Amino acid sequence: MTDTLGYDAAGNQVSMTDAEGRAVNSEYDVLNRRVRTVYSDGSLTETEYSECCGQKASDTDQGGKVTRYEYDAAGRLKDVIQVAESAEFRTSHGYDGVGNRRFQTDPNANTTEWEYDNLGRVASRTLPLGMSESFVHDPNGNVTEKNDFNDDKIVYEYDENNRTVKKTYPDGSEVSFTYTPTGQRETVTDSGGTTAYAYDLRDRVKEVTNPDSTKISYTYDDAGNRTSVTVPSGTTTYTYDALNRLKRVTDPDNGVTTYTYDRVGNRKSVTYPNGTVAEYMYDRLNRLIKLENRNASGDLISG
Repeated sequence: MTDTLGYDAAGNQVSMTDAEGRAVNSEYDVLNRRVRTVYSDGSLTETEYSECCGQKASDTDQGGKVTRYEYDAAGRLKDVIQVAESAEFRTSHGYDGVGNRRFQTDPNANTTEWEYDNLGRVASRTLPLGMSESFVHDPNGNVTEKNDFNDDKIVYEYDENNRTVKKTYPDGSEVSFTYTPTGQRETVTDSGGTTAYAYDLRDRVKEVTNPDSTKISYTYDDAGNRTSVTVPSGTTTYTYDALNRLKRVTDPDNGVTTYTYDRVGNRKSVTYPNGTVAEYMYDRLNRLIKLENRNASGDLISG
């Protein structure tokens, strides 16, 4: 699987041709901003920037839909206008004196509002229908209390490294957490008992011990791909190709599932343990356009 890339004198990527011969070409302005991309099917995207301050003024997607952007005097995004045929759909933003977003109003005139404490941290959020949630922070910026939309309060406690060590819910129930010396979560304890996590030398989960003492264990290859999962009922194994794409799954109960890919990395087929095959087809932009399912005899089931 090889992509061929082309660059201009400034180092901008101006072309890419994939293994199927599909090309994407890009153009840049004098400030090396991408302003136009042409795809192999002839569709294109365009971006325009304002002359005064260099901010994005509009985007045009591959379907020809235009989105415009307007800014306030401080250069903050004020309005996003989506143009559909002759109609415009506007989302507006407002800010307080120090630049915090105070409100957002969508095209249907629904407004969400935010309030902040004196350190600029979100203190409350109010939704269009009037429901609100509020937050209390400690000096380190951690949320110590959250009152949700139902006015239920959750209390959080932290260790010296700002990691959550306890959550207390409105009904008085608690969940507590401990951590390994490298910062991985080591235990989670709630009313149902303790779940413990063990890690390998690369801090990947090696084993999970559930409150009932049952265990789940994991192994990995040198690339970090998970190669097996062992539960009390058996082991599921995973194999990968040279590009670290999943190639084969062997399940002790259900059997073997295999995967193939095309030259540009799209999933081409999945063969299930019962012999059923799912085949995927893509357009020149690598978008899925058709999915066919065939039984073990090759007869079309759907698609």
